[in-house]
Amino acid sequence: MADSKENTLKRRLEFSEQKRGLLQKRLSSFSVEEDTTLWSFVDLITLLLILFILFYSHAITRKATAKSDAAVPLQASETQTQDASLEQLRRQVMQTVSSEDRKDFAVRWDQKRLVMVMGEKIAFDVGDANLLSDIQPALKQIAGFISSQKGYKVAVAGHTDDVPISTRQFPTNWELSAIRAVNVAKFLIGHGVHPRRVSIEGYSAYRPLQPNSNPQNRQANRRVEITLVKD
Repeated sequence: MADSKENTLKRRLEFSEQKRGLLQKRLSSFSVEEDTTLWSFVDLITLLLILFILFYSHAITRKATAKSDAAVPLQASETQTQDASLEQLRRQVMQTVSSEDRKDFAVRWDQKRLVMVMGEKIAFDVGDANLLSDIQPALKQIAGFISSQKGYKVAVAGHTDDVPISTRQFPTNWELSAIRAVNVAKFLIGHGVHPRRVSIEGYSAYRPLQPNSNPQNRQANRRVEITLVKD
């Protein structure tokens, strides 16, 4: 219906322009004194031409506005659907961890990415990178959960506090954070997560959750994060 009105206005606009051109050619051979009525008619045609231009512009503007307004509900719907999916994902992750381990296991969002955080207390001895036996059942459940999320890649990142370490196995915190991430990744892969989906990162003390200003904050910063990244 809108397109029909728009086409009609367009045809009238073209016709008025043609009519005005013909009249101007006729008038070129006359003086104003010879035919003032004809000149008045030209003025009328000009006014009609302006009126049709205004109608046509208004029709185009309304059409563009209608298209823009129609896109807004779709974008809002997509955002709501995404948020609902992420919330469902968070609930499923928390169900894989026992109630005893939840105090040292957290789930948070980072730019719409689901991040599972394992504190050092439940995963490693201080200064060591071998996984503790107590965390392995929960980590096995997490591996099963990740395996079911086919649309995601998995980034495993190790983090430490700012207290320097210097042992034969770990000369710096870089090695400690990286090897912890490697061992968590190897465990996930050994329990069903495809190696192609997994990447490993070691950040040492340079991405803390809290300022390294007291023992509690330092303990919170010693962690491994498992991030699901939309593929």
